[in-house]
Amino acid sequence: ELTLRVRNPGQSRRVTFLSEMDGSVQYYALLPPADYDPAGEYGLILTLHGAGVEATGQVDSYRQKDWAFVVAPTNRRRYGFDWQDWGRLDMLEVLAHVKANCPVDEDRVHLTGHSLGGHGAWYNGFTHPGLWASVSPSAGWATFELYVPMFLRKNVMLGAPRANLLWRLAMRDDNTLILAENALNLPIYALQGGADDNVPPQQPRLLVDQLKRHGYDVTYEEVPGQGHWWNDPDTPGIDCVDSAALNQFWESHVREPWPKKVVFRTHNYSISDGAYWVRVLEPQRACEDVVVRAEITGKRTVEVWTSNVSMLKLELAPELIPAGEAKLRIDGVELVVDTAEDPVIELVNGVGGWAIAPRSASSSGGKQRGTYGPWKQALMRPFVVVYGTSGTAEQTRMNLQLARLYAYQWWYRANGHLRIIPDSEFSDSWHSYNLVLLGGPECNSVTARFCGSLPIEPVDGGVRVGDRLLPGADLTYKFVYPNPLTDYRTLLLVEGGTSLEAMKRLSSVIAIYSGAGFPDWMVWGGEVELLGLGGARAAGFFDMQWEIAPDLTFFNEDLISQAW
Repeated sequence: ELTLRVRNPGQSRRVTFLSEMDGSVQYYALLPPADYDPAGEYGLILTLHGAGVEATGQVDSYRQKDWAFVVAPTNRRRYGFDWQDWGRLDMLEVLAHVKANCPVDEDRVHLTGHSLGGHGAWYNGFTHPGLWASVSPSAGWATFELYVPMFLRKNVMLGAPRANLLWRLAMRDDNTLILAENALNLPIYALQGGADDNVPPQQPRLLVDQLKRHGYDVTYEEVPGQGHWWNDPDTPGIDCVDSAALNQFWESHVREPWPKKVVFRTHNYSISDGAYWVRVLEPQRACEDVVVRAEITGKRTVEVWTSNVSMLKLELAPELIPAGEAKLRIDGVELVVDTAEDPVIELVNGVGGWAIAPRSASSSGGKQRGTYGPWKQALMRPFVVVYGTSGTAEQTRMNLQLARLYAYQWWYRANGHLRIIPDSEFSDSWHSYNLVLLGGPECNSVTARFCGSLPIEPVDGGVRVGDRLLPGADLTYKFVYPNPLTDYRTLLLVEGGTSLEAMKRLSSVIAIYSGAGFPDWMVWGGEVELLGLGGARAAGFFDMQWEIAPDLTFFNEDLISQAW
């Protein structure tokens, strides 16, 4: 027997789409407006579900609106990715699909969510502030290090201090607290149960306090005696996600797409590159916060202050200043710009300071948004896993098992299916994908193609990192690097070991989860079993030119000397 779920036009339903991440079929839940008129225009409540909750269950917690669609993405799975990483991309794909297929007013898109989804509302509200008319987290935890006992990690307790500095750099992408200042133009309503023992009130209070200290528009409602999930059966909607006060808040707010003042901060511009009329085209330095503060200070004057920005784009539309000549002051440099023919102004920060650049001026050719790192970015667009078969039978078997583990974890966490192929079946057509290369050049013929052009390679006696040899007969290595055969438009994720035992260690660092905290590259031995990531022989991030930079690198001299 096959039972079909039959829905009436006014009921919630599932909508499927093809994900650009991996070509898999995904779904979101949609509750249409009451008395829906396809010729009308409606708001959108994008609601992010909590851990273990189906998107259909999330949508069914809301009563039907006469003014808005209610839509719930899936986060790829019920537990998913904390609405970061692939969960964030799923949310953006769903938002784009709804906008393309439903009559949505882009100035009335409201982001909300509960529990894990409340965290997602905090994070994605701050990460993409220009998308939303408002943000309303319910029972949302703040950030990993406040919600999860990170201090119990082996690397935190036992690892070398400088190794932990690099780990904290990797974790900074996930830190919601540092992004709070992006909410300058974003009305926020935070809802919390006062007796919540799942997400204690201290979590949202910390963020609310920070927003208030910035002087931002934030409302905090803490309901005494209520736990993590609550509802008054005598009122419509589930109160912890769809209360009367929340509905009044949503209906009373409309996005301002052209605010006179914009504040934007990010640690990784491949995640978010700007807000409203400000876009960062390229940072100056990798793994350092990018900050832009821009303001229309007069009828024809613009003031901009930046930190760690090499190239910048400003869209000075007529909604901001009248078309024609305007004065732009950026980091103390005064420029005259003309917006009459084109309101989009691109600027480059060179030796002599800021100057106007030709439209779509080429960047330095180094790290770009799609090829920035760390490891997990190689898995955020279509990728194929290539396992080596050109070595011994034991190496081939190990590479195949690692490939199958990748495929299993991608299915288990991301609800998708991977392509895994042997190196013997690889053709140049696969270069349009990011490539996960399992096995070093001694056992993977595709990896061998890149010998001499990669910064980390196995050599006699150990592993070469740049111009330095890390000695050892049992070392594992993994790094992300742009594919030189595609003009650096796609990424390689190279994984190998100098022994079978070393290759086994690769199974524990498949970074298909949020809060991973992995760098661009790492070389390690058996010490990680005791010390965690702090036991790496060496680890770090590449600079903006994909070179090994001393200030972004840790060499564990103690462990390296023991290897000698």
